[in-house]
Amino acid sequence: MTIEDRVRNMDTGGNEAPARLLRPADLRVSDSGGSEKDVGHAPKHKITTDPLRPLKALIVEDDALIAYDLQMMLTDLDVEVVGIAMTEREAARLAALHQPDFATMDVVLRGECNGIDTAIRIYQTHGIRSLFVTGNVSPAARLRGAPAKPLHWLAKPIVFHNLKEIVRQFREDDPGV
Repeated sequence: MTIEDRVRNMDTGGNEAPARLLRPADLRVSDSGGSEKDVGHAPKHKITTDPLRPLKALIVEDDALIAYDLQMMLTDLDVEVVGIAMTEREAARLAALHQPDFATMDVVLRGECNGIDTAIRIYQTHGIRSLFVTGNVSPAARLRGAPAKPLHWLAKPIVFHNLKEIVRQFREDDPGV
């Protein structure tokens, strides 16, 4: 059984079924003819903090358990999770498709590209800023991530209160790019 399967089958301790972990494949958009929608190059992203519309977030995390925890925490904070990406390619596709207000970005991603480079590309292409999530918030990493105009750096393990405060500040402040 994979980690993703275990996460999906976790018991919440009550009678409710656990929330389902979103996967990129769950988020395909089709037109009326059944073909996948081509999102092309989206214009620069304008962040809207309309109190009637929930914030939208993209989770970029290659550890399924951490992604699941983040999804549950963000949902508890009335943030709509539009998708979970485990690679740079998935992150770029979901960012273009959903235009989230922000992304949570794991600094160390498996594969060819790390989270800092991914965040910079998403910011430069779509104007979407990232909340970096990392086990080691080093000054060198902060310097490398500066071109992504990060919202904040959040240390792992993620503490709900810290995430709540960051989301609160994001909602209240003028997050203009």
